[in-house]
Amino acid sequence: FCQGFNPVASFPNKNKVVASLSKLKFLVTIDPLNTETSNFWQNHGEFNEVDPSQIQTEVFRLPSTCFAEENGSIVNSGRWLQWHWKGADAPGEALNDGE
Repeated sequence: FCQGFNPVASFPNKNKVVASLSKLKFLVTIDPLNTETSNFWQNHGEFNEVDPSQIQTEVFRLPSTCFAEENGSIVNSGRWLQWHWKGADAPGEALNDGE
């Protein structure tokens, strides 16, 4: 389960992470955009050379909203609390993290 996190791009040994993800029965990702983790099973040539027929993992990608598609607050390292209003509706059936 990966929510707002991209382990394939975040950890130093990408090949080891992809090999580990390939052994899972299923993987659920929740992210507003496609990531390397949600598409790790696709062969992209030299950038992600994998054999999809050897990967047993079934990937479920659940689209979510980004910050501009929901009302809420943001806190930064300067301890500022800022409120922001929704700028646009989410596309398709995307839900925010609380839903």
